[in-house]
Amino acid sequence: MQCIARVPLSSQGSMTLISKNIKAFINGGEIFHVRSRLNVKETSILVGMKSDENNSVNWYILIKKFCNDEYLLRRVPFPPISGKDALIAAGNRVLVLGDSGFFYVEGGSYKKKVMSKTKAIHYDPITAVIDDKVYVFGGCSSEDALNYVEFLDLSTNEWETIPYLSKTES
Repeated sequence: MQCIARVPLSSQGSMTLISKNIKAFINGGEIFHVRSRLNVKETSILVGMKSDENNSVNWYILIKKFCNDEYLLRRVPFPPISGKDALIAAGNRVLVLGDSGFFYVEGGSYKKKVMSKTKAIHYDPITAVIDDKVYVFGGCSSEDALNYVEFLDLSTNEWETIPYLSKTES
């Protein structure tokens, strides 16, 4: 299976025709875990599509077909998220900030890894990544939604709060 995991994603569709075991390995998502362990890197675009039926998000990678200039979407295993969750792209990770906590999904393995909790519950958060830090703007209620800011240092996994500057102090 390590040999198959090293084959470019664009060629794996035709490899599913070889045998049922190979098809199950590729379509079942285990291939992403093996590729991650082998440190196989390949540039791809992650696409999330929201379903109208049950409000869930399905995730795909956009890959170029092997022999021509056509592209296809290939479903990838991704932990369930809510439509209200804030998504943040940081390198090869997708960070998810939501009601269920804060976690990230690493590209390649698509495994969920829980991160340290924020210091506050954020009302309709706005997020940004600057210099390996994830800034989260938004307070506990609509009144202080933009007055509360904290950031997560991705290298230490520690949260810090930025002091609030009132109008009288500015």
